[in-house]
Amino acid sequence: MQRDELNFENNIVLCICEGNAETDIIDILLDNNMLIFTRDMLFEKRVLRRESVDRIQDNYLSLDYGSKLPFILRIIDSKHDAFKLREPYKTMYKSRIYTFCTSPEIEMLIIYDKKDIKCFNKENMKPSVYCKANY
Repeated sequence: MQRDELNFENNIVLCICEGNAETDIIDILLDNNMLIFTRDMLFEKRVLRRESVDRIQDNYLSLDYGSKLPFILRIIDSKHDAFKLREPYKTMYKSRIYTFCTSPEIEMLIIYDKKDIKCFNKENMKPSVYCKANY
């Protein structure tokens, strides 16, 4: 996907992240203006934590955005994660949902950023488990 294919200008973005590692990295990218959207474009100017589809529909999609529906960006770590909206949201948001799947190495970036590599190496854990337990 090329950078100019998505235009979020003058729109609200619901950026929903799987866990702390994904949230931290998106926050770093936002703080350094390295994404095609800004923090000001985010709903409530923040990255949202992953919730059930029902909660997302009830808490965010049911709000009145006028004629500008938000874009939904999902940053997840599983290619098999289902995101099945019910009607009328399924039809309304069909072309406004983008899912990005991170690789397992993303947690290692957080461990390095937190300068915890020595502690991590002493543990016998997968990076995702270590991040969940420590951050």
